[in-house]
Amino acid sequence: MSFDLRDAPITSTEFDLLDTGSYADAISQFILNSKPPVTISVQGEWGCGKTSLLKMIEKKVNNPNATKYYESVWINTWEFFVNNTSDHACEQIILYILREITKQKNAKQSRTDIEDLKLNVKRYLNSAANITMDIAGVTEQTKKSTIDVFSDSRLTTVSQLRDSIEQTINRLVKTHNGLSSYGFVFYVDDLDRIDPVHAIRILEIIKNLFDIDHCVFILAIDYEIITRGLKEKYGEGDIQNEAAYRAYFDKLIQLPFSMPIKHYDSKRLIEKSLTEIGYFNTFPLSERDYNKFAVIVKKTINNNPRSWKRIANALFLSDIIDKQRGPVLTTKENRIINFVFVSLQIGYPKVYAYMMTYPGMLIDFLHDTDEHFITKLNHELKENLTEEALHDITAIFDLLKNLVNDFTASREIILNSATTSIEDLSQMKFKYDGRAYDKSSQTQYQQGSKLIDKLKLTRHANILDLGCGNGKTTIELYHAEPSNRIVAIDQSSSQIDIAIENRTAAKIPATAIDFQQLDALDLKEKEAFDLIFSNAALHWIIESKVMYTKIFEALKPNGTIAIHQGGAGSYRELHEVAYETLNELQQSDQFSNWQIPLFYPTKREMQDLLESVGFSSIKIESVESNGQEYSNLIENFSNASLLPYLQHIKSEDMKATFKRAFIERAKQKIDSVYTHRLYVFAEKGR
Repeated sequence: MSFDLRDAPITSTEFDLLDTGSYADAISQFILNSKPPVTISVQGEWGCGKTSLLKMIEKKVNNPNATKYYESVWINTWEFFVNNTSDHACEQIILYILREITKQKNAKQSRTDIEDLKLNVKRYLNSAANITMDIAGVTEQTKKSTIDVFSDSRLTTVSQLRDSIEQTINRLVKTHNGLSSYGFVFYVDDLDRIDPVHAIRILEIIKNLFDIDHCVFILAIDYEIITRGLKEKYGEGDIQNEAAYRAYFDKLIQLPFSMPIKHYDSKRLIEKSLTEIGYFNTFPLSERDYNKFAVIVKKTINNNPRSWKRIANALFLSDIIDKQRGPVLTTKENRIINFVFVSLQIGYPKVYAYMMTYPGMLIDFLHDTDEHFITKLNHELKENLTEEALHDITAIFDLLKNLVNDFTASREIILNSATTSIEDLSQMKFKYDGRAYDKSSQTQYQQGSKLIDKLKLTRHANILDLGCGNGKTTIELYHAEPSNRIVAIDQSSSQIDIAIENRTAAKIPATAIDFQQLDALDLKEKEAFDLIFSNAALHWIIESKVMYTKIFEALKPNGTIAIHQGGAGSYRELHEVAYETLNELQQSDQFSNWQIPLFYPTKREMQDLLESVGFSSIKIESVESNGQEYSNLIENFSNASLLPYLQHIKSEDMKATFKRAFIERAKQKIDSVYTHRLYVFAEKGR
């Protein structure tokens, strides 16, 4: 099966699945029944189908077999700015248009350097560029008259050059050179891909030089681009200036046309794409299903054809990944869930990242057992999304509930679709103070020592330490068997700096322990390590299946893991004190519907996770205590587990106040702390 992945415009109504052909026909009739000069703007957001509409117009207006037709010239403005300065690009556009209008298609072509023409154009452009114009295949009489026009020594002003161009075009279309006697339609595309100020310059060139007989310009642009360009060129303005911007646009454009993107019926496009990729091949879909899909596409991507192509490509890839990793998309309902999740991912990447952060709450919400997810989403994202967008998102989830009854596999589906997201889905990046952590990490070091004591290390092994922190536990791991080589990573640069200092103080060579700054979720190694070790780090990564899958893939066959992380309910008294302190300091409103991003599983949940990834010989020791064995637990907690709270507070002064108040309150109130630690061991197998 092959699928066209390109984002290519359609060229005729034969491929028009959004029913925009009637608009192309109407604009074509307008052009054919109007007297040039005419400038038409086709307005709409990037990717909404402007180029496709222009292509369909060209098919109707530039048909040599019709009684009346125009010659066609395409100007892809972005191409002129790729390797050129603004001034040079604009000059090249002028020259390109002049070259195109002096071509004759149906005669033997020749190439002639016209020195007089070169001098006059150089005089107007004030450029030292080497300019060569082609007048191909025209009669000698026409060529001579054209040369005479451009060779006028008085040619210095815009109006004189415009008159000369107009005289040239008049001669060319009236002297039977194989050209249409009606003139040219210039299709100016990609204006929304260049700097708005450059777009304004191009429009001014068109207005000043080519607003002449026999010339029709169709511009693929958006009024917003015009406004931004004018603001950048002339400065921000008041209401009067806004009116001036509109007047400027109206002076340039005789016919503004807005792409009817909100009125697209995307059902046929969706059906064709899903059929091409074989997404629902074994599951029959009803008309009702496709109608619902069309509503979801409208609410997520506003019917944007380019965004739909991205959705189709992402669905195609997610299907391939699913087959390779162990299929989850084995039912019609699961495929519908994936369809909706991917649509949200493309249309609302921040919402999708939020779904990734709180998959448990999402599943409870989809099963109608808890509304906390949608309430929290509306609160957390109200500054990023409009009220209308938040309403649409709620409606999308309601539609999904209407289409699907079983959401059990939602967690696996969302992780599967995460591979095509443009949003950073990694865990919140906490800013560790490596120096402060080094002075107050006794609890973590004590837990790491316990993990090492449980290990049976082999010699000459390659070991990866995930989340190495200040490196003290890594160094102890090295001393347990110095023949081993350890790569130790941490996402915090300050932690790595301290770890290197500690390695130097311990007189251990960098070849023995290689400390690197790297996010664990960016791990890409395959079958590279005999042992993957991690102490008090992986509970910070809420994308647990993604993380443990990467760990599994990084192990050699028969490789093992030794991991210590927090378990369900750990440090609950300290978290309660944190919330009490926030309330006391009147900061609780900032944390309304907020949930600390921690993966604290039960023993059973950890077992299920490891089995789902592929681990065997799983042994998990669940250790619960009252925390009395940790003499510096409160201070250690404040320098590590309090970080997500601190990051959520905006004021630096309030952060410091909150931390001091928390430590003081915790010491006064707490005699014991429930601790729940999981010591995890498993094998990859062959």
